[in-house]
Amino acid sequence: MSTYKNLIGKDVNFLTTDPDNVQAEGQIWYNSPAGAFKNVAGASTWSSTGSLNTARRESGAAGTQTASVVFGGGLAPNGNPDTNATEEYNGFNFANSGNMNQAREGMGAAGTQTAALAFGGANYTSGGVLASNEEYGGSSWTAGNAMNNPRSYVAGFGLQTAAIAVLVVVQVQLSQNLMMELTGLIYPLLLMFQEYFLLTQVVEHKRQE
Repeated sequence: MSTYKNLIGKDVNFLTTDPDNVQAEGQIWYNSPAGAFKNVAGASTWSSTGSLNTARRESGAAGTQTASVVFGGGLAPNGNPDTNATEEYNGFNFANSGNMNQAREGMGAAGTQTAALAFGGANYTSGGVLASNEEYGGSSWTAGNAMNNPRSYVAGFGLQTAAIAVLVVVQVQLSQNLMMELTGLIYPLLLMFQEYFLLTQVVEHKRQE
């Protein structure tokens, strides 16, 4: 069985006061007066930055903290209709970029700010659950190869040319009128009984052809 020193490379120190320096982050020590082991988990704080130009939910995103892109999503207040708006973030502010070809929400996403991939999702106003995907090149979107099956609320990771889709739920498509009438607690309960299936396996790979 491994010891703390074998794993971390340091002994567990016996101290009378808790350290307050950066070096203590991630370490464990024994506070003698308190008669207890203590630790400091490495953590940082959140700070405010520029807001999105278009408020949305269930959007796709790719990139890093200082170079990212956000696309699609459902518009406030109830997520309907969906948007095709795309915005790039530079670490301080968001700037509008080329719109997606298909407005959608609940899509999978992968890639970087200049080479992103959006796949699946749904457009409940016109398209229902989608199988199509789109590739972003830093300023505009182009259609890519469709997924084998339409699916929404799908997670994704990887690169634009080598991504994986992980299915969260398979959704039975409902009519537009019925979808708009389902509100409050009735909406999630009815969908649960409309043959939502929870899946845990990876369902599709997307490779460049």
